[in-house]
Amino acid sequence: MAWMSDPAQRSAEMKTLLSLEAQALLPHIERACAIERDREGTAPYTVFDGQLESDDSLVHWCHEHFGPHYRWSAARLNDYITCPFRFAAAHMFKLQPTSEPQEGLEVAVRGLIFHDILAQAGEQWQQADYPFDRSHAEPILAALAAAADTVLADAPQRYRFVPGRFWLWEAADMRRRLLAAISHSLEHGRGWEHFRPLLIEQAFGQAQGSPPLRLSLSNDDHNVDVPQTILVVGRVDRVDQDPQQNLALIDYKSGSTSRRRKDTLEGNDVQLALYTLAVEQVLKPGHQVVRAAFLHLGSGKYSPPLTEKERDQALSAMQKRVHETVSGCHSGRFMVHPRNQCPSYCDFASICRVNLARRDAQQQ
Repeated sequence: MAWMSDPAQRSAEMKTLLSLEAQALLPHIERACAIERDREGTAPYTVFDGQLESDDSLVHWCHEHFGPHYRWSAARLNDYITCPFRFAAAHMFKLQPTSEPQEGLEVAVRGLIFHDILAQAGEQWQQADYPFDRSHAEPILAALAAAADTVLADAPQRYRFVPGRFWLWEAADMRRRLLAAISHSLEHGRGWEHFRPLLIEQAFGQAQGSPPLRLSLSNDDHNVDVPQTILVVGRVDRVDQDPQQNLALIDYKSGSTSRRRKDTLEGNDVQLALYTLAVEQVLKPGHQVVRAAFLHLGSGKYSPPLTEKERDQALSAMQKRVHETVSGCHSGRFMVHPRNQCPSYCDFASICRVNLARRDAQQQ
């Protein structure tokens, strides 16, 4: 044990055991070990942890890259809010998770197929112009079933996957699940009964469609390096309208776990607040969004809606959090620093050096 606790003695012992060629690598090994020990400790973050503020050239690159012409999205902002390292891995280094090949559809492809079906059905709902409620369930579900048949018929070609031996069963199951989810939303969508589909799959700030949302940032810390206005792009799944011309915003989510309204009100999920402004300022100027929610396709349940009552709180929290995010990117802060707990699934868990004790030490 004494040998293990004395670094000098341990280094000397190792040198006698290693060949001359291997000895040349020893300083590099020892330096790598020291870096890893620092990552496991509670010392301040360094450039090795994604804290780039000490490197002027890297900070300059961040200023240029995340300047006023950079196009943000709700997904990018949410990733940084969740953890700066998650944002850097996904959107700066553009790392792709690796996994063992498996038979059957990937979750991401399944989500794209669901959205495609709902977009085609949505066009029919829009043209029919009747309230999206239980009294019109029959034609609504008929249009959805027809769209599902059309999309699923050529899904392997469209999404470039080889159908496995269970593809016909998977397709039938997706059709059944989607019909069940929308049927449930019609039956139990209290508060949504008087709205009619108005806009389907409306993009803003992309190659085609409306311009980006120009979002003004609150700058309480008077950081002159952060742009006063940023550009936000995205795609709104559906916007409905009631007889009084009020709007309701719906975003489809493939899972069944309900998103918490608390996350929107605290600025930990900025999508609904951002999309509300995008609809009001870009897609339908002069109209107000009075309800906004996620519709979970795994269960057919709406998340607790964002309404006029919570609007100011949600928008204020969103602007504050977006400013923190843009400021962090400009300053070169991309360390592993989850805001709360790590999400239940993260594409980058295998390369992450999460250290919650270190995070908490920096916040004290």
